[in-house]
Amino acid sequence: MSNPDSADLAAARIDAIRQAAEQGDAQAQFELGHITARGEGVTGDKAEGASWIRKAASQGHADAQYLLGLMREDGNGCDIDPTDAVRWYGQAANQDHAGAQYRLAQMKEHGVGCEINLTEAFKWYRRAALQDYPDAREDLLDLCRAHPDLPLPVSELLDGKGRS
Repeated sequence: MSNPDSADLAAARIDAIRQAAEQGDAQAQFELGHITARGEGVTGDKAEGASWIRKAASQGHADAQYLLGLMREDGNGCDIDPTDAVRWYGQAANQDHAGAQYRLAQMKEHGVGCEINLTEAFKWYRRAALQDYPDAREDLLDLCRAHPDLPLPVSELLDGKGRS
């Protein structure tokens, strides 16, 4: 009895993911989009990958929302649209996705795709920092140092997130 080689196993795995994605499974759509965009075991097609990722994001998949935000920010597989990136980051950030919280904070701080809102930037840097997201604590401290008059959102400080 012969063993299937790794290429056959990889193709079978991708076929199973594609079938689940076509049936509407958000995790499978995210995975298929990710591997399609990167060309892992399939012909690389960033636009098709972005389409699958968008389907997963539209179903509330936080990792897909974050990745779609990145793609909309840098135009990887789709048009650049910082406003849409902010929207996707916001959806993932509200699901406690630390990477999305961090990117949203940066965009709010610098007014990319949205108006500058330092109170919102503080809030999202803080939430990412509470999850030990790299650079979030440093950027939060930098924001507070640069803007000592920044009104700290009391509701954010007292909401129970990260209290010792």
